[in-house]
Amino acid sequence: MEALSQEEKLTLLLTHIFDWIEAENGHLLYFDGVNLRGAIERYYYFEGMVRPRTLRALLEYCKPWRVTNKDSIVTTIYDSYVEVFEKASFYRKVTDTLISWFRIGIDYCRYYKGKICGDKLARDGRLRVGFFVISSRFVNFFQAFDRKLDFEQKLYFSPSLYKSLAGSCTPVFAADHGFPNTFSKIPVKLNHKLFPVIFRLCFYFARIKNALAYSSPDVLVFAEGTSHYDELASLAALELEIPTIRLQSGRAALLHTGYRNMKFNAMLNWGDGFSKRYGSVSPSAKQIVCGCPLLDDVIEQIDIDKSQKNVIIFTQPVVEGVLLKSDYLKLVQLAERLLNLDEDINLLVRMHPADTRKDFFDIVSNSGGRVQFLNAPEYTLSEVMSRGICAVSFSSTTLSESAASGVIPILIKLEYQEKMFPFPEDYGAVVVVDSVAAATGVIEKITTYPEEWVQIRESMKEFGENFFGPRDRMALSRVTQFIRTTAKGRKIEC
Repeated sequence: MEALSQEEKLTLLLTHIFDWIEAENGHLLYFDGVNLRGAIERYYYFEGMVRPRTLRALLEYCKPWRVTNKDSIVTTIYDSYVEVFEKASFYRKVTDTLISWFRIGIDYCRYYKGKICGDKLARDGRLRVGFFVISSRFVNFFQAFDRKLDFEQKLYFSPSLYKSLAGSCTPVFAADHGFPNTFSKIPVKLNHKLFPVIFRLCFYFARIKNALAYSSPDVLVFAEGTSHYDELASLAALELEIPTIRLQSGRAALLHTGYRNMKFNAMLNWGDGFSKRYGSVSPSAKQIVCGCPLLDDVIEQIDIDKSQKNVIIFTQPVVEGVLLKSDYLKLVQLAERLLNLDEDINLLVRMHPADTRKDFFDIVSNSGGRVQFLNAPEYTLSEVMSRGICAVSFSSTTLSESAASGVIPILIKLEYQEKMFPFPEDYGAVVVVDSVAAATGVIEKITTYPEEWVQIRESMKEFGENFFGPRDRMALSRVTQFIRTTAKGRKIEC
């Protein structure tokens, strides 16, 4: 069991628990005739990963399951969570219970604030494309598709209000006519342990279903689609016969609860490798390869320019069990070594969105302008890749994009970090080193003799085609054309 990550442990536990609930008390998972198991399971997964104590009510309800299951990997995982609950103080237990009810009040506030503005939804004869976003990050992700769909009317649906939806985006949050009649259809009573969670999910399902029925988009598009809100919106669209399309925006390093049994009509993936991976856990959706729009603008590095010694550094946040502070500082040490190694070497630092450390900023003042930060959203990944000759990081999924972009990836291997899908190491598409000194030596060779790295470039090309699709700069066009064609026919076609 020690070989399992925390994500894998929780996914395994929730799968067994909800199999039991569905077999013993399946009615608890249904609202208005729709099975919400996927949404409820996703809710507990993401909450449990961040705040394990939020699983307390669920696991207490499942005590009969625990009694009948003895000495297994799953029961051991169950017991480890119960142990966390037992250590919590009485004050903490009361606070957790109150917070679960307080969140219902927040949902009602969002409902009243997020009513549809009818004049913005007037039909003007154009096709309507709906984008479902759970955070402002996905609003940014959809902007390239929004601009490309220049003849369609675009609507943005979200479980919350986001300022970034202002301007050209037309926000839609909840129906402005009538109050969702939720209470009479809730499958659990007010005193049930799971009532606060099940009520909130049923309430949002009613909200998004009303919003979709009122605004009537011709297609609803999702980004990654792993959250409980995504699941509820896709189920509501399915009920209203609105086709749903899920666009790949991540790498699925781990196929956790959120990726399992997705209800989308079509899943548009970067390459065949990802289509097979997603299809293995969500077989009902049509898996379609479209290429990676993120890399459309990357310049194909055919003629290597020796004068451009730009080295990309991808940082990761310091997180317990994921990356130690001492190892993070190794990247800073590497940056300092490279600046002293060759005055022609420039560093392009792209910080992880969750990385708040200032260590790299401290070396800028002494770099003579040779260190530049290319962070999102100011710079796209394509812009970063187009400037670099090689890229270095720890076990980062971004190194896979480096390989697909023709930028030689260098992986500093740490003993406690596991390999991450899509495993570029297995394709020989990444240079693996075990120290800062080794990384410095490899970078020196790449920047000095870039034309000699023929074999790894061939491996990178093979890897890129398998997981990121064809490098014809047409991925964005293929995706938008698929969305447009689906909206016209309101059915999924290849």
